[in-house]
Amino acid sequence: MNGFQLTFFTEQSTNYQHLPLGEWLVEFAKREGALGATLVSGTEGLDHLGHLHTAHFLGGADHPVTVTISTDEIGCDRLLEALAKESFY
Repeated sequence: MNGFQLTFFTEQSTNYQHLPLGEWLVEFAKREGALGATLVSGTEGLDHLGHLHTAHFLGGADHPVTVTISTDEIGCDRLLEALAKESFY
């Protein structure tokens, strides 16, 4: 069996449907039948624009968070299709 690992990067302060986005992603993965999901809070991280996000400034206001979801090929397709239906903006 081939496995897939989906990794999402966000900030602790980013919310979706009244939850921190990282927590929402873990719950979403569970609902969609993922094989596993892990939420990790980081100390520092760089975003796609090269901006530093750190837990040290502003009391952790932009604390970096990573969510890693483990699944198989069918689960990966299902997760990505379901995510595409969400309205994040």
